[in-house]
Amino acid sequence: DASLYQRLLVSWRYNAFAHGSETNGLVMYNRISMMAHSCSATCCWQYGPGDTFVLRSRVHLEPGAELTVSYLEEEDLAKGTDIRRRKLSMWRFTCGCERCNIPLDTSRGFNCPKCAAGSCFVKVDGLAAAVAPASSQATAQLQPCTVCYAPVGKTEQKELLEYESQYVDVLEGMSKTDIPRIEEVRACALQCFRQHWVLNQLEQWLLDCYKNQQGFAMECVILSQRVLQYLNATCPLVSHSLGWAYESVGDMLVESPLGPNGAPAGLRRERFREAATQYEHGYRALAIIVGEDGDSARVIRQKWTDALSEASGAGK
Repeated sequence: DASLYQRLLVSWRYNAFAHGSETNGLVMYNRISMMAHSCSATCCWQYGPGDTFVLRSRVHLEPGAELTVSYLEEEDLAKGTDIRRRKLSMWRFTCGCERCNIPLDTSRGFNCPKCAAGSCFVKVDGLAAAVAPASSQATAQLQPCTVCYAPVGKTEQKELLEYESQYVDVLEGMSKTDIPRIEEVRACALQCFRQHWVLNQLEQWLLDCYKNQQGFAMECVILSQRVLQYLNATCPLVSHSLGWAYESVGDMLVESPLGPNGAPAGLRRERFREAATQYEHGYRALAIIVGEDGDSARVIRQKWTDALSEASGAGK
């Protein structure tokens, strides 16, 4: 039966997971493969020893609650609803999860053209965007400023949304390690965006580059805090990205020349206390994702312990 054979192939293609050890391999599970996608998934998963599949809850679940996972990488989950739906279209469905159905997309914020102090977030007609997610700009509307409440004129709105589309194209062709180019594009993006995934993406790339360079300690502190602020505002459920963002802020506080090294004893202790707080938040997030004994959780737990020790003994 050709139709049955085709149906089986399609089921395999759209419900299989990438194999843990075989680069081009796919694997199907009798139950896990039946789990639906959500951009605010209740569960996360990883491969354990021997290609075992480890599923963990990210939130408190009542008996009978649906278990969902994300089909997208965490980097993509930090992007706007229109981008997420576009990427999910390869699975031949339009995401209608709770997060995608929120009318106000808080990951697509623009600087207010009037006061420049507030954000104008995008409101999308959910039904229209679901029918044609790739062309959601036609259904998008910028909401009034969060500070001065001024509405955005039609001409300004069209211009800002066109800028957004151009930035998306620029990012797709950029190198994640080209520091001068990332700095140039970010400087321009700061004039246009406020709490926008494009700006967050640029700042995450720049932070990753600066960490491997000398002389960027303060820049790393600022960028780490901005990335963490964005994640908490747009996708606050525990994730690797959130845990690592907390860890990054802690690292930058410890390593900053304005922090422990060469600073007055009182300031050193305060910096270590704050670093310990960030490490604790990061550890608790990662412990949910990978378990308390997971490698990444153990590393940050040790940093937390060390920071507490330094906070109590620094300057003595």
